Amino acid sequence: MQSVTDMTFRELLIARILDPLDLRETLPAPSSAEEAAYNSGNEGSRFQSAWDLLATPYHQIEGQGNVETSYINTYFGSAAGLISSVMDYAIFDIAIDRNRLLSAEAQEEAWTPFVSNSGQDLPYGYGWFVDQDDDLRYIWHYGFWDGTTTLIVKVPERNLTFLMFANVKTFWTFFAHPEWESSPEPCIGSKTDILCSPAARAFLNAFIADH
Repeated sequence: MQSVTDMTFRELLIARILDPLDLRETLPAPSSAEEAAYNSGNEGSRFQSAWDLLATPYHQIEGQGNVETSYINTYFGSAAGLISSVMDYAIFDIAIDRNRLLSAEAQEEAWTPFVSNSGQDLPYGYGWFVDQDDDLRYIWHYGFWDGTTTLIVKVPERNLTFLMFANVKTFWTFFAHPEWESSPEPCIGSKTDILCSPAARAFLNAFIADH
């Protein structure tokens, strides 16, 4: 991206998404220097208000429960490191549905699962997991990083989106299935399935009558 635009990924994210959608509760995971600036109340920062609204982050440690941690991380990129609120993500989600970020054709392509070289349907499109249940598609993704866990489930044919955000890194709370309890990452690999999430199952059972 930088070689094409002469802008870093962070700069592009701000210019193409955060500013146009006026997302003021979203920020990249800060460096230690940025944290010091935020804590000093530097009102000139683009992300000061978002920092001021952050909930205390926690990390779930076996035998100790939830232990306070930090959002400070050395990594920020396309894979992880962006912190947001459920309300800001709702704005982002509406922009997706109204094709403000991608054309309808490009969005549909992102929600179309790939096919392997052997002809097998894969569970992933461009950046989204895709599950099919008769005439309904469940477009979804999860995230977990320092002090955060998220779950996004979309049902385009019903114009529904389910969002679940937490200020604790606890992947196994959002994704657990009795049959897969022995697996450290029960939704990864061959068992990638939105129904392994109790929260997603509750959402679908409540809002998809024929689920």
